[in-house]
Order: sequence, then C-alpha cells, then structure tokens
Amino acid sequence: MIEDITNDVFRKLLSTTSKECEDLVGIEDHIAEISTLLRLESEEVRMLGIWGSSGIGKTTIARALLNRFSSRFQRSIFIDMAFVSKSKNLYPSANADDYNLKSHLRKEFLSEILGEKDTKKEHVGALEERLKHRKVLIIIDDLDDPMVLDALVSQNHRFGRGSTIIMVTKDKHLLRARKVDCIYEVVLPSKDLSLKMLCRYAFSKDSPPDGLMELASEVALLAGNLPLGLKVSGSHLQGRNKEDCIDMLLRLRSGLDGRIGKTMRVSYDGLNNRKDKAIFRHIACFFNGAHINDIKELLANSDFDINIGLVNLIDKSLIQVRSGNVEMHCLLQEMGKEIVRAESNDPGEREFLVDSKDICYVLSNATGTRKILGISLDTDEIDELNVYEKAFESLHNLVFLNIYTKKRMMEEEERLHLPEGFNYFSPKLRLLLK
Repeated sequence: MIEDITNDVFRKLLSTTSKECEDLVGIEDHIAEISTLLRLESEEVRMLGIWGSSGIGKTTIARALLNRFSSRFQRSIFIDMAFVSKSKNLYPSANADDYNLKSHLRKEFLSEILGEKDTKKEHVGALEERLKHRKVLIIIDDLDDPMVLDALVSQNHRFGRGSTIIMVTKDKHLLRARKVDCIYEVVLPSKDLSLKMLCRYAFSKDSPPDGLMELASEVALLAGNLPLGLKVSGSHLQGRNKEDCIDMLLRLRSGLDGRIGKTMRVSYDGLNNRKDKAIFRHIACFFNGAHINDIKELLANSDFDINIGLVNLIDKSLIQVRSGNVEMHCLLQEMGKEIVRAESNDPGEREFLVDSKDICYVLSNATGTRKILGISLDTDEIDELNVYEKAFESLHNLVFLNIYTKKRMMEEEERLHLPEGFNYFSPKLRLLLK
C-alpha cells in the first residue's frame, strides 16, 4: 500500500515538473497521439509498433515515451543493439538461433526488467514466473532479428496486467509477423516544424537570424525535412557567420553527408534479396515519382518478382505509394545513386547513368558498355552534347533512356545533337522519353 501511494504521488509530481522533452520540436504531438493508442489505464497487456524510415526520429520518440511514462510501471527497460551485443560477445561463434545465446539473452533481460542482479543460480522459469506479476514497460528499439525478438518477447511469454511492449522498427512486416496490429507510423514533419528543428540545431533558436531565412529554408529542403538530415545539416551551421553559412550551403548541395548516408544505408543493406536491392536502385535512378502500374509493366519481364519486391520496399520504409505514385525520399534517392556510382570509377561500367557530366563523357566518347541499363539526362544541366555516331552500339542492354528538360523548348535552344546517319538503339529498349 505504501509503495502504491508513493508511486502515485511520484507520478503526479513528475507530470507537472518534467521538462526532459521541452527542447524536442514536435515531440509532444507524437506523445499525445501515441498515448491514445497505449490506453495506459487499461489492465490489458498492450503491444504497440512504432514504424518509420531511418532517420525520421523513431528512437527519439521512444526514449521520450520512456521518460514520460516509466513512472506508471513497476519496472521499465529500453533494449537496443548495445544491450543484445553484451550477450552476443559471450557467444561470438553462435548463430542467432543458438540455444545458449537465446537462454543467456533471455536471462539477462529478465534480470534487468525485474531489477534482480544476482540471478546466476536461478532458473529462467522462476524468473518468468515473477515477471507474470509485474506491470512493466518494455521498449525494443530497432532489433530486426526474429530470433532475438523471440528470446525477449515471444508470444509465449507472460507479463503482468497493464504491461506495455513497444517495438520500434523500420520493417512493418516484422510487426505483422508478431501480430502487432496497433502501429504508429512516424511521418515527416511539416515544413514549418522542419525549419524550426533546423534552427534549434543550427542557431539555438526557433527561427533563423536576420538575412538567413532563405538559406535556412534551402538547407531544410536539401535535408528533405528528415529529422536526422536537419540535425546533421544544422550542426554544420553552428557558430558560423552569414558568409560561412553560404559557403557551407554549397557543400551541402554537392552530396549526401556521410553520417546521414551511413544511417540510410542500413535499410538498404537490410534487404535480404538481391532482386529487392535491384528494384530499389531502379526506382532511385529512374522511377521515383512514377505510377506503380507503369513500374510493374516496365519491369514485368525482368526476374525481379516486382510485386513482392515493391511490397518489401514499402514494408522497409524505403518507398511510399501515394495516389498510385511511388515516392522515395530525396535522401534515400541520393543514397541509391551513390550506390550505383560506387559500382565503378568508370561511368561506362555502371548500370545507370544519371549525372550529366558522366553521360556527356560516355556518349561523346563512346565508352559505354553492356552493363549500362538506363540513362537519364537533364539537358538543363549541359551546355551542349554531340553524341558520337556509334555511342549506342556498345550499349547492348540499354532498356531505359530518358532525355528531358524542365524548360519549354521555345525558351531554350536544342542542346543535344545526334550525328547524321545515327540509326542504332538496343533492341531491348523499352522506355524512350524525350
């Protein structure tokens, strides 16, 4: 009774004095929406999924939930890869389904959540029996290994009444496989919130200094309103004067920051099928914004298993489908293009050409090979391109060719010149746009 009274008073004090989240832009909206899904006053054991793409702020939201609501539970725990690695380090040669590894991981978890450190001689079953009488909050952050999840929160495990398990992931299929029907999707913040986030990171205030509104708005746009991108880009602007900020903007325009790229790459590397990775590269380099039916038709004769491949990309938060159009975040798209660039130092040896300088070099010098599957050229980015007469004769596997301009032809002089006698395209060509 004394413990119940003490916890109740503590919760009331915490709810009125807690300030741990006040500097996180937009976090209160997330907490309010998730609170309605959690139904914390219920005696049921609740499972909630927090789903979204890499860098969108899932972990930040999860930690804010832990700080806000842990006092309502007898025990709480935040499990991430660092927690799991401690057990894996003891069994370096074991696979994820190794009995000893899973048993040790389960026992470490039970010891932590029960707050009982001296459990070496106790059987796991005895610890699980005590867990059935505890109201606990468990947050599992970005652990996509099914075997590890089974060791921690299998459906066979029992928790005390009112317990809550929150699984944070970028893989929606993982939630469905564990029958987690209540899913909170984390979406990109609005333009206004994004600008506010950037300014907090860059200038420690809610709006940019005088004369930097246009620059700050462009930086937020380059970050694609992605919280991770806003944080990294904002850190580049910290403590800089206006002239230095302008110089830094030029660098931000030139490519993806390594810290952002490393985080985004995790989702791509998490694709277990080479066909899914190939579909991702096709969309990043050629089909971002295209209608899903057009993509299915154009890739129908490939061996990609396009229907299930697109579903997998959606589940992994690598693409979205809005009004029938496939959309990929601009930072993910840039990452996909960089993956293709890394295939070879010689642009003629890559599967896609999307950079105007590379395209001009290959087509004017006829250095392309059968590895090239697609070329997408924005003629606004070139002064003039004289295509070599036999430039396309070595492109035996060219399937997609897109030559476009964002300006009306009457406003711009023709910049692409084909030689007289030009008469060859690959017989495999399925898409020709100009």
